[in-house]
Amino acid sequence: MFNMAYVAKGKAAMKAGQAAVKAGKETVDLVADILNFLDSLKSFKPDVKSMRINYLEKMTELKLVLTIPQGLTRAYKTIKIPAYENYSIYELYDGVTLERIKAEWKLKGKNWETDSKNLSASDKYFAIMKGKISDEALDNIIKLYCSNDPKRTDETDAYWIDSAIKDVPYFKQIYSDLEVDSVNAVVNVGLERQFVSTIPTSIKKFLKAKAEHDIWFGSGERERELRSSIHYRKARRALGDVSSRDIVKVGNEAQKPEVFITYVTVDPPFRITKITHLDTDKIYPEGIGVTVQTELNYNRPFAEGDLTFKKMEFSNYLSKKFGSLVRQKKAMRRVKR
Repeated sequence: MFNMAYVAKGKAAMKAGQAAVKAGKETVDLVADILNFLDSLKSFKPDVKSMRINYLEKMTELKLVLTIPQGLTRAYKTIKIPAYENYSIYELYDGVTLERIKAEWKLKGKNWETDSKNLSASDKYFAIMKGKISDEALDNIIKLYCSNDPKRTDETDAYWIDSAIKDVPYFKQIYSDLEVDSVNAVVNVGLERQFVSTIPTSIKKFLKAKAEHDIWFGSGERERELRSSIHYRKARRALGDVSSRDIVKVGNEAQKPEVFITYVTVDPPFRITKITHLDTDKIYPEGIGVTVQTELNYNRPFAEGDLTFKKMEFSNYLSKKFGSLVRQKKAMRRVKR
């Protein structure tokens, strides 16, 4: 009997293969584009030393040695260096003395130009070029993956993070050194289960009664409005003076970076740089954003590891906070009486 499952697997494998071919082609195209740029500089005998990329800021820094013969500076009033899209000449140094050349470069047409009098007596110059890099180009250079489905145990949730420089051999054709700084990923750590499981039953009954009361109050349905009002008052008396605002406040406090950082760790070489409160003023927040960063280079072309959420400890913290809230509000109610 013809098995459609094999057909589905075959199609999936074909798509994966096509995606891999496409990714490989994009990398080759990117390398070819850069090589074409360097070819346009061939009269200056470019010797590329390094490329540095700031992944977060989408900025690049290209360091290379250019040969500009003294005869050329004497023969021509203007020195022209071909411009590359999104790049500008940031700094130029004498290749021998390493003193900074105070030359003003102006973009004219397809060239960066400066007065030849600005250059020194050297033939060799160390140039730093800076520019922006597009999201598409970054995707062609860096692979970045964050799991949304953690590996769960009774005590922790572990979110897998994986980043790497794609096709290192291709880039070694151009750069003797490639550094990628601030490879940035945001892990969405799920919190809803912890809040649902730790909010006391008395608070849950109050929230349910309040929701029903809000639905039927002023609806014209006299019987349902009366019944919901009775349930709401009963739940409120049982709880004390706790309000929805009090409950939200506990949740907001728990998600403050200085508090939540205690309950998350990440494997080296990643580090946690930021914690972002995603669901402000929600009784049951869905998650919180934890930003991690690392650096990649030829010596360490990939980085992988887990961001671990210590959910059992966090649940215990919430239980104490909510329990304390109920006791405090009940005590205040008794004092008022």
